[in-house]
Amino acid sequence: MREIEAAAAEIVEVGDLLFRRGEPTDPVLLRRYQVCTRVMAALALPMGPERIAALQAAKIDRKHLRSQRVKDLLCAA
Repeated sequence: MREIEAAAAEIVEVGDLLFRRGEPTDPVLLRRYQVCTRVMAALALPMGPERIAALQAAKIDRKHLRSQRVKDLLCAA
């Protein structure tokens, strides 16, 4: 659990530096921004099962975004 918390804190720290001007317009950076904001929201929760679930959901949502992008590309072809 400590490793997850430490990794999440690093994601937020890097995200703060990358996105200090706000939400990016580049689609690749936008996905990273969205992951960072989900991790920040998860870290704002008190320690416990809800926080763990939120951190795991941030990861799951990222996978969902990737699969959705693949679907979009296939539909466009």
